[in-house]
Amino acid sequence: MNCYKLQTGMSTEVYKITKKEDFEENLREKDKYIYKNDKGEKYGLAVCPRCENPVIILGLYKDLKIQKPYAKHHNRSTGFATIDKNAYLHCPYSDPTFKGRKYDKTRLLPLTDFERKLYYYLRDYFDKAIYLLNKQLDFYISENFAKQLLEAFVNSFAYRDEMANIHNLPYLLLDNMGNINLICRLVKKNTELWDFLNTRNDIILKPYNERYDLIQAKSGFVFLQCHFYSHTISRNSDYNVREKIKFGIIDSSDVNKKRVYTKSYEIDELFFYNLCKHTEYRDLKLLELAKQVMPEI
Repeated sequence: MNCYKLQTGMSTEVYKITKKEDFEENLREKDKYIYKNDKGEKYGLAVCPRCENPVIILGLYKDLKIQKPYAKHHNRSTGFATIDKNAYLHCPYSDPTFKGRKYDKTRLLPLTDFERKLYYYLRDYFDKAIYLLNKQLDFYISENFAKQLLEAFVNSFAYRDEMANIHNLPYLLLDNMGNINLICRLVKKNTELWDFLNTRNDIILKPYNERYDLIQAKSGFVFLQCHFYSHTISRNSDYNVREKIKFGIIDSSDVNKKRVYTKSYEIDELFFYNLCKHTEYRDLKLLELAKQVMPEI
């Protein structure tokens, strides 16, 4: 992996791995984060930003020659991070061939501490998750729609999905959304989706406010189903994680039910994490909604 943090929790900073001077500049207790093996070789110690397991940083104090410094999971707990095997299995940094896996059988197994942590992370920062989606998506998620997404997330045990981690919780709301009708929803002006809807003869976009238009049928019954699909996580040779999810629209009047519109969303690894560090501007209605939909587990 090419990034790290120094403590567990959603409010801690995530840093890029560069050189030892930058690493040491971020430390408050230097001895705590520098490890020496039996040969006297020095390594950096830190926390995985995805699964919060301990990691060891290679290449800071000894040149790797053929590659840049990088971090990998450590085989022992440290004073600031404890090994969690279940969290490790959720982590895209744990396996070079990781592409995202889903196993229904996990629902039959006892709930792990990491899965419980993900559940409460989303409950505690549900307003931030909806804010992020409304920033990134071309259509608007209302409070009522947000409730439907959260109910689907809980009912499908999405926090137990092997692709689930701290960073992608908002997108798991979409991944479990199912098909919805776009008619009578708000579309963001001057976006790709807005341009596409303007090309259709059966749709009219009625001005709603400065940012959004209301999607309406010109006449009769129009049923445009949209959904999210093909949620994938992959890693490249530079230890970067790339996560994507696709959005598609199906015209139900089409006998073959082909997608008439698609868009791929690149998931920023740190967007949700950085939002959660800021505790101001909380949406209390959405937080109360999350408490109602997500009981103690």
